[in-house]
Amino acid sequence: MVGADAVAASDAPLDVIDASGTGISSRGAISLIGGGAASIFVNDNAFGDEGVAAISEAVAAPFLADVDLRKPPPDESNLRTLGISKTGMTDTGAIALAAALARSAVETVEVGGNKIGDAGARALRAAEAARAARPAPGL
Repeated sequence: MVGADAVAASDAPLDVIDASGTGISSRGAISLIGGGAASIFVNDNAFGDEGVAAISEAVAAPFLADVDLRKPPPDESNLRTLGISKTGMTDTGAIALAAALARSAVETVEVGGNKIGDAGARALRAAEAARAARPAPGL
C-alpha cells in the first residue's frame, strides 16, 4: 500500500496506471483511484467481493478515498477506464460495482474472468444504461 500511496501522491501527471497481478490490496487500489489517473488497471488481484465493494465506493466518490482537507475536492473524477478482471468478483461485488458506476464518470469497465452471474450482469447493464442516459459533464 505504501507504493500505491506514493504513486497516488506523485505530482507527475499519470494518465494510466497498471497494477495488474501485483498483489495490491483493495486499499492500495483505492489510493490509486484517488490519484487522478484516467485509466487504472488492477486486474488479476484477489480482492473478492468485499474488496470490490470497497473499491466501488472509491469509484463513485474517488476524492473520499484520500481526503486532503487542504485542497478542495475535484468536481469530477478523471477516472474513465477501470480494469477489474480476475479479482474474485461474484454477483455481490458486481452489484456493488454497478451501483457505484451509475454515480460515476467511468465509461469503460473490464470485468472478465470473474464469476458474475445473471444478477450481476443485469446490474452492470443497468448501470451502463443509466450512465449513457446522463447528459455529458458541463452540459
